[in-house]
Amino acid sequence: MGERERPADPVDRRVAAALVLHPRASWGLIAQVLGIPESTVARRGARLCSRGVVKVLGTLDVIAAGRGTPVLMRVSCTPGTAPTVAAELAGRSEVWMAHLLSGTVDCMAEVVVADPGQLAELAYERLGGMQGVTGSSSHVVIRRFATAHGWDSGVLGQDVVRRLRGSRADRWDHGEQAGQVGTLTEVDEEIVAALQADGRMRWVDVAARAGVMERTARRRADELMHRGLLRMRAVVDPGLFGLAVRALLWVRIDPSRLTTVGQALAGHSSVLLLAATTGEFNLCGEIAVRDYAQLYEFLTTVLGALPGVRDIDLTLELRTLKRAGELTEEQT
Repeated sequence: MGERERPADPVDRRVAAALVLHPRASWGLIAQVLGIPESTVARRGARLCSRGVVKVLGTLDVIAAGRGTPVLMRVSCTPGTAPTVAAELAGRSEVWMAHLLSGTVDCMAEVVVADPGQLAELAYERLGGMQGVTGSSSHVVIRRFATAHGWDSGVLGQDVVRRLRGSRADRWDHGEQAGQVGTLTEVDEEIVAALQADGRMRWVDVAARAGVMERTARRRADELMHRGLLRMRAVVDPGLFGLAVRALLWVRIDPSRLTTVGQALAGHSSVLLLAATTGEFNLCGEIAVRDYAQLYEFLTTVLGALPGVRDIDLTLELRTLKRAGELTEEQT
């Protein structure tokens, strides 16, 4: 099933929304909070995951683990070359996310770099020498206000949201800026690798891959989640929930109001990710809305109404080639 294709069944949407809120929730817990028979939830959930409509992944927080820094890159291309450039970017291992855009730039990529030297090599040598690229800018993430780990699709009621989030072991929000919080042992690395491959892998299988007892694997994973090193995510096309319009926001905010604006927007249901960055724009984010009328409403009554907002550049997502380090089906 392609990324833009989506099942219309409301039960599928509710199960998928529950997995977004708690990626490792048991089918029994989801059935309980949704009021749907567990057999139905298990059947629907397994089908959604097997078809790739929902991909549950464990992700290593590179900042907390000291493994690198996320950088958002805006890329301009000569006419007709943007799809090829975007596909080439998506194929690179350091690229975590890649979009083909409409607006002031043609492509966007999120990369993780180990140090300024790697960023310089990527921006000036590799990207600068890529056929079709006419210009680019780099925006280093210096604080995260919201990520897809804590996104709420808006499909389920707030009581269900609280119950599912309350039973998560991992830290789904970025309200506390802890910085680097520790390193990983060899066993930790194997546990993370297992959950990166399949975020809903059974603990007995995670343990077998790590070469430890099941209770040890669960305990170590819980510790990694509690420390903010390991985060769980259900990768879902927002179109599944009727959010057909996605856009990237590039915003200039008065520096004295940057934290206030970031925190105000982080809890909005339309916001998928939001971060303070370096460069021409000091606040960058991604939103998903139903239609262009709702996009207009967000720009004028939500973002535009906040004190300190100086300027907004909006680029529409035409195609997503890579998300959460995973190529979309049309790219594989």
